[in-house]
Amino acid sequence: MEYLESINYISNLSTNITRHRMEFMSELLKYLGEPHKYLKFIHIAGTNGKGTTANYISNILKVSGYRVGLYTSPHMEIWNERIRINQKLISDQDFASTITSVRNAIEKTDKQELPTIAQVLTATSLLYFYQNQCDIVVLETGCGGKNDPTNVIPTPELAVITKLSLDHTNYFGNSILDIAKEKAGIIKNNTDTIVYPQSNIVTELLHNQCLETQSNLYIPSLSNVNLLKREITKQLFEYKGFVGEIYLLGQHQLENAIVAIEASIVLSKKGYQITPDSINNGLKSTKWTGRTEVINTDPVFILDGAHNIDGIEALANSLIDYFYGEKITFIYGGLNTKDNETMLRCLAPIADNFLLIPYDYPRAVPTHELASIAKEITPNYKECSSIEEAIKLSLEITTSGIICVAGSTYYFKPFKEYFSKKRKESKKIEL
Repeated sequence: MEYLESINYISNLSTNITRHRMEFMSELLKYLGEPHKYLKFIHIAGTNGKGTTANYISNILKVSGYRVGLYTSPHMEIWNERIRINQKLISDQDFASTITSVRNAIEKTDKQELPTIAQVLTATSLLYFYQNQCDIVVLETGCGGKNDPTNVIPTPELAVITKLSLDHTNYFGNSILDIAKEKAGIIKNNTDTIVYPQSNIVTELLHNQCLETQSNLYIPSLSNVNLLKREITKQLFEYKGFVGEIYLLGQHQLENAIVAIEASIVLSKKGYQITPDSINNGLKSTKWTGRTEVINTDPVFILDGAHNIDGIEALANSLIDYFYGEKITFIYGGLNTKDNETMLRCLAPIADNFLLIPYDYPRAVPTHELASIAKEITPNYKECSSIEEAIKLSLEITTSGIICVAGSTYYFKPFKEYFSKKRKESKKIEL
């Protein structure tokens, strides 16, 4: 396949995670030479923060001198973002050729149905990382754990479970324990496991999973974090004598950094050559699209991928910390699988306006449906016919000079393109 053919092939596969079967993944990888059995892994599951944590750990290992594969989802702009080595995106040519190999292997399996996007991309990443001789792979689950295609791997060097909350309840159950049980499935026999501090009942479940699998459990102490300085572009902190700096904003990103630090400490005890300097340099070099990302400063324009209640609450708290007392113009587009009413109500106390946007995605909520929710919360809302209209209107009506995009991760590209174009036009005028 050529690159565009491979994109078309992937795009037409199912996203239904109930169709994931580990037997199929094992069979598929067998026809690919079982690349996963020749790699070392850090396996990351969770509801919120797993992508950021994966990037922190990947960058720490990279600056420590390791060749690091990184597999994450979803992508923000192009599919290649999901598969990287030392933060360099897989090339179009390698993407197409590796997916072609996976498709050919699928034809040899005893397939009962077409595979899912996650199954194909997981197999593609594992083959690519093996072919390129990665020292270690940071592997993020999709939205599951036990039954996620990534869980086909053998016992990893380290399992990491980030913050858990209610999300994807239609797949995993309506209680936090149901969610935790699914995520705990990545803890295999004798797995060193880092767990973000959870509620008592979740911690007990994860502790029991570690006891059953004879795994070591490590839980960071967030009470030991001392925020030294917070600016619109960075945070300086101290943790257990370690002074570090991150360029991702918000208390939740600071907490994700602490999880990454604890992971690095455990890895160093296992023989990985990781120093305090490499930890700090790895954290400082981490940038992650759509995670309280400031893409313009005058006015302040923020992209945030918060798309569940816990993520929206973290976003709201961050905005209050940085812009206390200010009212914010929100650009919001929702997914039909999420509790949009609760999320809009969470943002309402700090909202000046809600601009509701349409976008091209199968699960996008039409603006008129969002409007029917918003009118019960505030009179200050408007349905926009396009993202560009929402951007232009937000720049006109913001009273505080602060605009924030939230609700999904599937429409960031046009926002970035808009401000990138504006910056280029500004430079031409200056010349």
